[in-house]
Amino acid sequence: MNKPYKKLILTFIILLIFIHVFSHLNAQTPKIDSLEVLLQQHTQPDTQRVIYLNKIAYELYQLDVSRTFKYAAEAKKLSEQLDYKKGKANSFRILGIYYTLRGDNCKSLDNYQASLKIYKEIGDKTGMSKAYNNIGLIYSQYGYYNKSIEYHQRSLKIDKENNNKKGMSICYTNIGLVYNSMGNYSKAIKYYSKGLEIDRELDDELRLSRSLSGIGVIYAYSNNFTKALKYLNESLEISEKLGLKSTAAESYKELSLMYLKQKKYKDAYRYSKKSLETATEIKETELKRESAKILAQCCDSMGLYKEAYNYYTIFKVMNDSINNAKIYGKVKNLEYKKEKQALELEQQQKEIIRKREEQKQKNARNFYITGFIFMLIIVFVAYRNYLYKRKANIKLAEQKKEIEEANKKLKKLDDFKASVTSMTVHDLKTLLNKIVNTFSCISFFGNKSIDNFRIFSAPSSPIRFLNFINSVLSKGGSC
Repeated sequence: MNKPYKKLILTFIILLIFIHVFSHLNAQTPKIDSLEVLLQQHTQPDTQRVIYLNKIAYELYQLDVSRTFKYAAEAKKLSEQLDYKKGKANSFRILGIYYTLRGDNCKSLDNYQASLKIYKEIGDKTGMSKAYNNIGLIYSQYGYYNKSIEYHQRSLKIDKENNNKKGMSICYTNIGLVYNSMGNYSKAIKYYSKGLEIDRELDDELRLSRSLSGIGVIYAYSNNFTKALKYLNESLEISEKLGLKSTAAESYKELSLMYLKQKKYKDAYRYSKKSLETATEIKETELKRESAKILAQCCDSMGLYKEAYNYYTIFKVMNDSINNAKIYGKVKNLEYKKEKQALELEQQQKEIIRKREEQKQKNARNFYITGFIFMLIIVFVAYRNYLYKRKANIKLAEQKKEIEEANKKLKKLDDFKASVTSMTVHDLKTLLNKIVNTFSCISFFGNKSIDNFRIFSAPSSPIRFLNFINSVLSKGGSC
């Protein structure tokens, strides 16, 4: 075949590729185009404009990550001016995705944590779930797998409570990804399969392509190349159909790794080159580094040493950049942990002080309550004693009155007795005087002197006189 024909065929192939790519790209852009039209029409700086900006930024990250930053940054700035917290939180999260794709995990973690804080403040459970998932992915990249799973499980719990099946699928896929990184392939496939089942149920092609890619990667790591090829090709087909460059580039890379393991260097070279080109286009630093490394290995194995050196140089530059970012990220993470510990310590101290104050207030309250109860008891006892005393006093007064009445009666009786006795004595004295004057008792009393009976010597007291009479009468009776 001569040169002009070769050139013509090559041009035709390139044209077909261009048409193919452009048609797939357009399959995704109508939504973005319509959103951009709405944004242009809505010039008023309000919350609705923030919503449009964030939506465009999120839709763009799969196609053109560099434009994502522009829209997300504008949305964040306007949200701050309006004090629109939800808009600000969404902007932080999208910026976190942007920095993740750029390989700057430190900045992405800062943005995810900032978004999570706001979501918690406003009680946005869906936002919290997404932020937990994003943070879990970053911890996985740092190698903190258990912490990563913890955050994904938090997200999964919220999605289950809200019956958010799409969110559940994302969580299952991410947990599968972590177990894959840990080398626990059986658990990884288990969680990926759960996500895949939901994706098929929802007919979500975007999620489906990612789940299929994840399962394909695990089978490739397990050296089950037949199954790996099946899942990766199915994922790649959907990704190319939807124009999902990031997912497609990941599938290209995994296919190239699989062929590299099988020593099929030409196939590995072909897919790794596609992966590198796509990663460079969408500016995914991590993927670009890995693709360059695979290409360098392929070229070295094929004897293309100059080309291998060029790709190794790209890998080295990207690797140093990413490692520096990771080191910086780890330092920032340690600083964050230190600040968090200091904050927790401060919170603990505040909690101790609060508990002490509460205990003081409780003790004071108990003291006042006890004192009040004690005073009530004293008042009750005093009042009861007062009642008893008053009752006793009344009784004593009544008894005193009764005694006084009795004394009065006794006095009257004594006066009466004295009066009767005095009258009786007087009458008897008179009678006796008459008897003495009339009769002589000399013969009757014998030799006894009459002076013993002289009435004038009789006792003057009535009582003594009665006693005297009784004595006389007893003596008289004896005569």
